[in-house]
Amino acid sequence: MKIMRYCIPTMMSLLLLSCSEFLTEDMKTKMSADSHYMSEQGINDALEAAYTIPTSHWHGQLHYTLCTFGTDAHTHGADGDYHSFNHYDGGLNASSDAVESPWETFYRTINQANAVIGRAPSVEMDETLKLNLIGEARWLRAWTYFQVVRTWGDCHLTLEETLFPEYTVNWVDQSEVYEAIIRDLHWVIDSSRLTPVPYETGRVTKTAAEILLGHCYLRRAWMDFTPDKNADLTSAELLLTAVINTPEYQLENDVRQIWGLMDWPNSVDIEGSDASPEFIFAFQSNKDLQFAGGDEQGHRGHLYFKMPYDLEAGMQRDMWNGRPWRRFSPTDFHLSRWDRENDSRFDKLYKRVWYCNNPSSAPKWRQSDADNGYCTTEQVGQAKYELGDTAFYFPGPGEDELWDADREARSRFKVYQREDYTMTRYPELIKFYDPYKLEVNSKMGSRDQLVYRLAEAYLLRAEARYLLGNSTGAAEDINVIRRRAAWKEGDVLNHKVFSNREAEMEISAGDVNMDLILDERLREFDGENKRWFDLQRTGTLVERVRLYNKPYVKPEEYVNQIQDYHIFRPVPQSTIDAAANSGEIDMQNPGYPSAASGQN
Repeated sequence: MKIMRYCIPTMMSLLLLSCSEFLTEDMKTKMSADSHYMSEQGINDALEAAYTIPTSHWHGQLHYTLCTFGTDAHTHGADGDYHSFNHYDGGLNASSDAVESPWETFYRTINQANAVIGRAPSVEMDETLKLNLIGEARWLRAWTYFQVVRTWGDCHLTLEETLFPEYTVNWVDQSEVYEAIIRDLHWVIDSSRLTPVPYETGRVTKTAAEILLGHCYLRRAWMDFTPDKNADLTSAELLLTAVINTPEYQLENDVRQIWGLMDWPNSVDIEGSDASPEFIFAFQSNKDLQFAGGDEQGHRGHLYFKMPYDLEAGMQRDMWNGRPWRRFSPTDFHLSRWDRENDSRFDKLYKRVWYCNNPSSAPKWRQSDADNGYCTTEQVGQAKYELGDTAFYFPGPGEDELWDADREARSRFKVYQREDYTMTRYPELIKFYDPYKLEVNSKMGSRDQLVYRLAEAYLLRAEARYLLGNSTGAAEDINVIRRRAAWKEGDVLNHKVFSNREAEMEISAGDVNMDLILDERLREFDGENKRWFDLQRTGTLVERVRLYNKPYVKPEEYVNQIQDYHIFRPVPQSTIDAAANSGEIDMQNPGYPSAASGQN
């Protein structure tokens, strides 16, 4: 174990914010946290704050920047910041708020959880309730440290509440952090009574502890410092099996049900999606405040995967389609991973048709169209389509060849094939679609930010089983997800009727390898902020980014600068600056410039 102590006033100041600062607004007495937290109501308030602090990160762009950018699945769109986290160039550095802000948020959350864990034992209250509150806080602490250690590796570890200014930091090897996480989660599973409650996804349960602990063991099994790889993998398999066997959680029958899209494109059921029996844990949005204009932490995922439809002929910005922040576009590799004849997920979860909502800007037939036989002479000068008709369309992967030049020229609407894709024009992921906003340009959405759903347990267990040499068991788990994704008898989409394709979607034990597992995770968790960590965990980040993280425009000229050291993020500059005062410089992750010397 490596333990170093530094004089870190800057970093520790992030931990010193009074706990009362995070309480809900009904604390009318303005009493100090020190006294209020020594009551049952105070402990409940403190725990509520521990749940609330992370939402600003999990709902926002920085979370997507760290988890979605710079992978084989997504590259950057035309707009937005933080492109260096996709290119891995010099802008990915210790001074970026993309590392400063989450570091601060994570340690504020940890300190808040520490307050509950440290104070609750002395509070007079029902013992079962007390154990549950402590269990929830220990889960939140474990989950937050899991984010810290995955993002930075070695880090500051504190398991006690910070009350007064302190000027030291307990910098430890990442193996020590994993041990702390594992201890917390075993305590939650063994000592609390956090039984699953269907549809209450915003509170920690024993199942949430089991899936997080299984995930942690699986990840540690990939690391050189694991004490016993097979033991970690076996523990992961057992925990994930317990999750899968928990009757309160069930896979949805259709992937659209997960996201409230069963009646798409006629309506979106946000409330229904947030109450899915597949969801194990989510950071919740306060929908009442959001609709009243008072919640600035609403889920913003509905913004990031869009294309600027409002710049197309026959279109204008509307409430239904929302505000198009073209932040993340799917890579060619991503789009090549779909078997649309058998797999329904691309067609059900990508928007490929836009309907005219601004007929005044619809294109008109020209004389040249009539000369070529694409319209009659009488149609020249008339609009090609009217309100509600198709304005433009993406055939999508595997279907571009259905549109030759003649068919496209005869079409009333614009057809965008692969050769037409740009950093602003591509098929649009609709998982986070959210038409329930205050006005057309609202940034805040009303969805909860999903952390774990039951499908994750199946695919994590498949990975553990494969690494244990049980390819048959791995194939069984993967097939559960693939059968759910298959077209079913009677499915109808875009006027096309499908037959049951479950048998065609099944794989055999001999098909299973890590590339297949990663491809299945890409399809199932597309856009769900898992991809960067999946590639990092499996040691494939650098290779896959170099091969597949390409833009649509001149991909042959694009050079991604990722290096081996980019598997961890730079420690924030504020922390490094403070550490430099003690003459120590080795807190920074290898490869990034150190604050004291300016050398790599």
